[in-house]
Amino acid sequence: MTRGQKRSTKKILADYRNRAKLPEAIHMMAGGYYDRAEAQQRQRIKEAGQDSGPRALLLALSQSAQQDFRKAIEKWEIVIQKLPASLQDTPRAYHLAGESYRQLGQPEKTLECYQKVCESWPDYERVWHLQFMLARLCRDSVKSGGITEQEADPKIRAALSTVVQKYPDCPAMKAASSWLEEIARLSEGDQK
Repeated sequence: MTRGQKRSTKKILADYRNRAKLPEAIHMMAGGYYDRAEAQQRQRIKEAGQDSGPRALLLALSQSAQQDFRKAIEKWEIVIQKLPASLQDTPRAYHLAGESYRQLGQPEKTLECYQKVCESWPDYERVWHLQFMLARLCRDSVKSGGITEQEADPKIRAALSTVVQKYPDCPAMKAASSWLEEIARLSEGDQK
């Protein structure tokens, strides 16, 4: 962040500190950085003629996109750290900061953000997504050697069970249910 941008952000915080729309304005600034970073990634992938899946996005992360994701995180950290906690804005800031960390390839920070929302704001509108993503992060961490299968398995089961039991109408429910069934089948096979 340049000196001018820091000054602008500080001025906005000072001028609008007690305004109800301040968190929304900061979310809009952060969202602008996030959207621009994603657009840069998509363009880079398109130009390279790469597969457009989630893994390709990580591979194609340009310096400029990395900077924009970091700027988005800085803005969401303002909502998290400097503004009064809110049932809508605070979990949304953690969620989207987590998404930015995920894009930057920082699974530990992503996990921290997602867990904070799931534990502190279980009624947040996208907590079902974060629970499912917690399971995926644990699975990916096993694949990369970050944690053992024995460490990950109960966390994966808990996250997926939460999706199935608490959010049966969410878009991730079928995938979570299928994944749990697959885990059960594999466990039965191991016990035989």
